[in-house]
Amino acid sequence: MRAVAALSVLMAAGLGIALWGARAERRAAPPKPRPQQVSTDGGTPGHPPPEEDPPVVPHPPPGEDRRTTGWRFGDGSERLLALAPASLQSTCGSCHAVPSPTILPRGRWRPVIEDMMRLAVLRRRAPLGREEMEAAAAFYYEHSPTGFLPLPDGPVADPVAWNAASAGRARDADPRITNVAVVDLDRDGVPDILACDAQAQTVVWLRKSAEGWKEEILAILPSAGHTAVVDADGDGDLDVAVAGVGSLIPTDDAAGYATILYNDGPGTWRRSDILRDVPRLADIQPADLDGDGDLDWAVACFGWRMTGFVGWLRNDGTGYELIRLDERPGAIHVPVVDLDGDGRLDIVAILAQENEEIVFYRNGARGFETRKLWSAGNPLYGCSGLEMVDLDGDGDLDCLFSNGDSLDDPTGMSKPYHGVQWLENLGGLEFAWREIGRCYGAYRATAADLDRDGDLDVAVAVMFGDWEAPGARGLLWYENDGSMGFTRHDVDGAPDHMISVAAGDLDGDGDPDLVTGRLLFGVSGRRANGIQVWENRGRR
Repeated sequence: MRAVAALSVLMAAGLGIALWGARAERRAAPPKPRPQQVSTDGGTPGHPPPEEDPPVVPHPPPGEDRRTTGWRFGDGSERLLALAPASLQSTCGSCHAVPSPTILPRGRWRPVIEDMMRLAVLRRRAPLGREEMEAAAAFYYEHSPTGFLPLPDGPVADPVAWNAASAGRARDADPRITNVAVVDLDRDGVPDILACDAQAQTVVWLRKSAEGWKEEILAILPSAGHTAVVDADGDGDLDVAVAGVGSLIPTDDAAGYATILYNDGPGTWRRSDILRDVPRLADIQPADLDGDGDLDWAVACFGWRMTGFVGWLRNDGTGYELIRLDERPGAIHVPVVDLDGDGRLDIVAILAQENEEIVFYRNGARGFETRKLWSAGNPLYGCSGLEMVDLDGDGDLDCLFSNGDSLDDPTGMSKPYHGVQWLENLGGLEFAWREIGRCYGAYRATAADLDRDGDLDVAVAVMFGDWEAPGARGLLWYENDGSMGFTRHDVDGAPDHMISVAAGDLDGDGDPDLVTGRLLFGVSGRRANGIQVWENRGRR
């Protein structure tokens, strides 16, 4: 939990006093002028903060000790919300689903209510008055548990043997790998690794040799967040597109960017920016979205609290036009697939930052139409990643996704409803939520047949785990029994704070191996290699 605390301090700097002008003198001067924040509709600038502090949120009263397993998706919390003060729907409900009291322990609600009142002011929405605020606090205090029961122990012994090896150089300080991917960048038939390193501010390519993994820097870029590989210029070799968050520290500044690293021959990568001066960009995916024969790009602009969007870059042959489809913050991934089978490529996005939804942007004859596939109904659900895959092997695409972001609220706590799940594609654009497993801090999930029994299992990178618990691991996997029942296995020796995982046959023995990226943010000050390969040695 020390990592959570450290990151929470960073978040608090943005969530708390930085939002109020009355305390602005406590902030360190930013390294560059900040662009003016905009409203969520992208229109008028944010208005000045209030001259007076908001009403003080009362502390929770003493009460009986009532620890529960906490909120779960589909647990019928809407019945409890029927008791909520009507003002919550017009205030909280104007931005996101009104949260159930059961999503947080009683003692955690006060800072969340304070934070939401500040955010309402910044978003030009009327905050709760004193009486309304006191009624809201009383509702959440009365109906929330005093604490959460821990998730049950008992991951079953791992039936697969793994051989762990570091890849690339050891980092000089806490590693800050933000993404790893398995690709064959040089098309030699041997899988390689692409990684984004926010500590060294680089995108690196790792190739396996007799001496180990050779690391080559493709570009120096500020806080690159994600890569996509495609022949972007049609010259027969693979290029690398990069989505850049620009800043790991939460901000609404226009720090994001998208760039293409064109492969101009061995050791030569030419950078071409295709999007600049946007909020923090989390993902970019190539696709011919308008059917005109050239390459467009879907983009997920995460932003932070006031900014962000889902959109695409239309290639007109001379440049790119940015078309925004959804003006909400929190977009993480935007896989491009033909979800409705009409021959046109669509966009699916997962949104965090209080939205906590999976959204389908249907590419129709008259442009894109938006349809919500699923919503958590919990603004602190912590959505963290999405992969489109035929998980149940029935011939259509399902949504595999994780939730485990603990920095979506000022308390920074891991939550018992974190974990991994999937949306089963029932046909006709209808989807059903299915459980895979609950685990603290799940940050990324990917599907692969890890035990080679003919069905897809799920590997999970854990970022915000309960690291003070004995035996906590940053890498685990869920074994599929063939009937979509899943058993959890923790990988022995996997260190903490894994933020990314990818699968591929990295040692050429015919089974899928794993590669992980690790992100330590002011946690230890120790040297560590942030990229690790987990060779699958088969069943024990």
